Amino acid sequence: MVLKQRRGKKAPVANAPAKAAATPGNDVDVEEKDHFNPAIIVALFYTLACGLLFFFYNKYGPAIFLGKGWKDYKWSPYKWRKFIDDNEKTILIIGGPHRAGTTVVWEGIKAHPDIAGFGNRFDTGADYSEGVLMQDVYPRFGVGYEFSNFDKTGSKKISRGARDDGIGRYALAENVHWTAENRKKELQDPTSLSRLLNRFGPHWNEKFEENGLTKAKVWVEKSPQNAVLATFLEGLYNMPVKEDGTVDLDNTKKPKRSAT
Repeated sequence: MVLKQRRGKKAPVANAPAKAAATPGNDVDVEEKDHFNPAIIVALFYTLACGLLFFFYNKYGPAIFLGKGWKDYKWSPYKWRKFIDDNEKTILIIGGPHRAGTTVVWEGIKAHPDIAGFGNRFDTGADYSEGVLMQDVYPRFGVGYEFSNFDKTGSKKISRGARDDGIGRYALAENVHWTAENRKKELQDPTSLSRLLNRFGPHWNEKFEENGLTKAKVWVEKSPQNAVLATFLEGLYNMPVKEDGTVDLDNTKKPKRSAT
């Protein structure tokens, strides 16, 4: 029994390292455990980026990635003029001071079964679904534009409330009072009509499952800024476009239904 026990035991090795001592292989393991894994930083960055994209997508819909013109039609100016006149459409524009109830009025009007209005912010990609923030024919100003930190004349920082083209102050901004008199050039360009209606048309059409533009007797667009654009917009929507695509400057005949 004594002999077997002796054979079963390993003889101690001289100068053997202690159990806790590290071999060359163990040194690598210890160093790897001490280092912070960079993959964690990358994962956190992509998680944050995806979270922000998801947040803004839930607010502004596909337009946040595709742009506000991703639904645009390709109709010509004359096609729009003929469609509006032949179908006796009325385009209703709503404007007024911010926080004065324009949204409430707009929502009540567009709820009528014969009236088509824009959808919500997710559908349009614009705050409060305001047409002025969706188009590129006339200036964009109003909600959101008061958050610029720089003066128009230089790089001097100013407070948000000092901006002239933001909420509640948009009418004080320069070059935003567009009328039929001071913007004759734009009202003689038929593409102004098609660009605007090609942008707005798909959103009016969506109220009904199909042929929404035809079914709705009135198309309504709401932007508080319309208060300083009203006569220009009336001239634009009533633009007398001829079949050859030019504007009939001598035509005094009004369309069957006016923009009001």
